[in-house]
Amino acid sequence: VFDVPMSVINRPIPSQLDKEKVERMKEVLQIPERENELTPIDVHHVQHKGQDYYFAFGGCHRWAASKELGRETIQAKLIETPASVIKTYLGSSSPFKE
Repeated sequence: VFDVPMSVINRPIPSQLDKEKVERMKEVLQIPERENELTPIDVHHVQHKGQDYYFAFGGCHRWAASKELGRETIQAKLIETPASVIKTYLGSSSPFKE
């Protein structure tokens, strides 16, 4: 589990949020001894042509809570993922054109 800068994570799929759930998560995140109650989000790490890319497809409520609190990082499990897998998910929207 790593503290990943929120600014590097690409969230290509729009989130459908339950605002009450986001508010509950914000309450937990604001209490240092409780923030580990929230599981880390999964972030796909792709190394492609010497560049690092990070994609998150889930964890939208934890992401939104962290963003609304102005957090610079979010706890994440990094999953090493080939560019071809991301291309499967994103199709023509994929940044990996070859």
